[in-house]
Amino acid sequence: MTEQKTACDELAIKRFLENQMSEIELRDFEAHLDHCEQCSSQLTKQTVDDSWWNETREFLSSVQADDEDPTIDIAEAISFLNPSENPRMLGRFGGYEIAGVIGQGGMGVVLKGFDESLNRYAAMK
Repeated sequence: MTEQKTACDELAIKRFLENQMSEIELRDFEAHLDHCEQCSSQLTKQTVDDSWWNETREFLSSVQADDEDPTIDIAEAISFLNPSENPRMLGRFGGYEIAGVIGQGGMGVVLKGFDESLNRYAAMK
């Protein structure tokens, strides 16, 4: 049986993004990502372009607390979260560990979630 290469391989990144890896390949590739800055960087570049990251960074750094009464009860808004095994997290949602609330508005709450498989944070509404 031939072994599929899952580390430092552009095809492995493509297969990962297209969800075409076996469970063993996926486990090995995710473990490789934990230690390989080159593959992590390549994966990030293929998932989102730099302009999106720059816009998000700029937006999140300019968010200021509003003096008005909040329109959404945050405790109620995050009540849908599943429990987390990590005591530092608010809960789980899908594949994300929810680390905190970034902001809120009339349309909802923005959460800071950690994607364990990609080893990075994401904002989600």
